[in-house]
Amino acid sequence: MHPIRNKITVVFFILFFASAGFLFAKQTPKAENTIRIYSRNLTYFEVFREISRQADYFFIYDSQLIENDRKSSIKRGEHKLSGLLDELLRDTGLNYQFVEKYIILYRPDISRDTGEAEITDSTNEYYIVSGRVIDASSRQPLPFATIIQEGRGRGISTNLEGNFSYKVPAEYYNDTLRISCMGYSPRNIPLQLLTDGTIDIYMEIEPVFLQEVVVTGYDPSRVLLEALEKKEFLYPDFPAMHTSFYREGVFKKEELVRYSEAVFNIYKTAYRGNVPDQVQLLKSRNYSNVNAEDSLLLKLKAGVKGILELDVMKAPPYFLSSDNVSNLVFTSSGYTLHNDRLVYEISFENAKHATDDIYQGTIYIDKESMAIVQVDFSVTDQFLRTNQNNFLVRKSRQHNTRIQSIDYSVKYDYYDGKYHIMHVRGDLYMHIREKYKWWGNSYKVIFEMATMKVETQDVKRFRYRDRLKTQSIFSDENYSYDADFWDDLNFISPEKEIHESLKRISAQIESIEER
Repeated sequence: MHPIRNKITVVFFILFFASAGFLFAKQTPKAENTIRIYSRNLTYFEVFREISRQADYFFIYDSQLIENDRKSSIKRGEHKLSGLLDELLRDTGLNYQFVEKYIILYRPDISRDTGEAEITDSTNEYYIVSGRVIDASSRQPLPFATIIQEGRGRGISTNLEGNFSYKVPAEYYNDTLRISCMGYSPRNIPLQLLTDGTIDIYMEIEPVFLQEVVVTGYDPSRVLLEALEKKEFLYPDFPAMHTSFYREGVFKKEELVRYSEAVFNIYKTAYRGNVPDQVQLLKSRNYSNVNAEDSLLLKLKAGVKGILELDVMKAPPYFLSSDNVSNLVFTSSGYTLHNDRLVYEISFENAKHATDDIYQGTIYIDKESMAIVQVDFSVTDQFLRTNQNNFLVRKSRQHNTRIQSIDYSVKYDYYDGKYHIMHVRGDLYMHIREKYKWWGNSYKVIFEMATMKVETQDVKRFRYRDRLKTQSIFSDENYSYDADFWDDLNFISPEKEIHESLKRISAQIESIEER
């Protein structure tokens, strides 16, 4: 096989037959700001957005407390902010409180701690922050948004529906949580404001303003080459220890067939050189919902190995090699903002004369540091049509298989002087039908890993016996059960379809204790 094409075989599949408390501040002078309402019959959500826009406040409330699309009785004209809130919330049973730049909506019958949180010495004490990250304009959830505990190297990502659940040790009660997503203004929220209920966090698209006298065009190939030249200084040249959440799943239509979750310690070697990373399995659980009527079973081969190889700044595919930049065609180039920083947004595909036409996608490069902070890419339709077997280890002779799409997303974040990998996601869609039949079934395979914690001090390699064999079929591993192992760990919240499917599964649940 061509050495470049080896990069695309990071994921394989096997097909075969099987039988089976708030801190409250006093109201600030901004409470008497004048808010102008320009039209009647605005919804509650539209009034909240108008207040946020004019008074520079951010609302925080449990998404179950208020009906955002309910029409308000607010009249056109000028209103004092406090009076507007009083009128708006009159029939809801809610109160409000100003806390710095936030307006908290809450039920008055829920007691609130107005003092400092009592911190105990127990390392097992934690509280849960739950929320949903949403585009404020479209009201659509934002998948794979990054949730980071500022200055701690700790975090998690939202799921496909924008939901997250984050467990915070009590000692970090006074920390700040940063919510970020490419192209949106980040939100920095004190953790103590997010400890009750599930909070909807609305993200505003962040427009890019450039001075008119500045020529805004740039040469994307030059920018990409400069970023690749600087990568050895931007990514760790020392080993680090990542505690990461991993999951993989196979779906038939919308029904979950196989699902695995795990928590790993990953010994990340320095980005210079070719020394592979090591994985230590801490916790795991597997679910199987194989129906006896199904004649086909789909498994993910080397999913853990594949997720490690998708660290594109450590194991670069051809489009992130300086030697191949000339073979790329840049279909668009512009700017966006990420964490209040200007980012180059460069979309690419292969030139027609290129030997390997495998990927197309978008690369995001921080303009100031020249760090590649995100890469979204997919396998081209043309390559999939002619190279199906590159992704299939074993095919069923009784079925025709057509891979429809393969998409990847890789994100990095800044911590302790370097950019560390924070989130990796892969999605594969395929259609499989029995031979001599007109119809078939749609299958989806996902695999995902989110970095929950980064440590850079006193990092050591694992003993041989403690290393996970990453090339195996992870969901086939046979583990002993530990009923309490998820209690103090972070993980990506399951999507609704996964959650509902898991409730219907009456199968063996396997996991492994901490070694």
